[in-house]
Amino acid sequence: MITAVSVQLMPERVAVHFGLSGEADRYGSRYESFILPLIIIILAAVWELVSRAFEKRAEQSDDGREKSHSRSNARVADIIALSVTAMMTLMQIVFLFRWVKGVEYADLDELRVMSALMGILFIVLGNVMPKTKPNGSIGLRVKWSMYNDVTWQKSNTLAGIMLMAAGVLSFVTALVASAAVSVVMLLVYLAAAVTVSCIYAKKVYDSEKDRPSKNTP
Repeated sequence: MITAVSVQLMPERVAVHFGLSGEADRYGSRYESFILPLIIIILAAVWELVSRAFEKRAEQSDDGREKSHSRSNARVADIIALSVTAMMTLMQIVFLFRWVKGVEYADLDELRVMSALMGILFIVLGNVMPKTKPNGSIGLRVKWSMYNDVTWQKSNTLAGIMLMAAGVLSFVTALVASAAVSVVMLLVYLAAAVTVSCIYAKKVYDSEKDRPSKNTP
């Protein structure tokens, strides 16, 4: 709805892509501004389906452990859906502001704003990662973390901490660095968080596999 109103205030052609320097490098129809809202709707629908799948599994299961795990994962899926949708919606509003004001409005740096919003998203997602239970849809899903409940819990707790750290660093970098540096460092922080998390998951797995009595079937 916000996009539909904003389109009426835009020129026929608007800058639809900006390089790392902040300069527009591609122009297109103002109706291209509906692409991101469409993506938001699709993603929201996908996460809704994931959440409902967990809820259905909880309702159909007679196992108390599986029922509890599925409900916990459904709540996490709802939080992820809300967080991702909110972040992308804010990003769309930033884009619309530039399109309505015109490309000459240089006081707004979309890439730095995007990096800051991604940092906030990492913090939120990192906070809920430890609340996930073993599953194939959300969380740190590598063979080491999925070995048993212990490897899953420890791996996702550390992964959550690392993702929150990456989020804080990304947010701070976006405030003090250029757009190009902000984007590059965001990717570096994320890669580092994933790498450290996987290494730790392998370490926990190696420790647990020597304790067969504690392995879940």
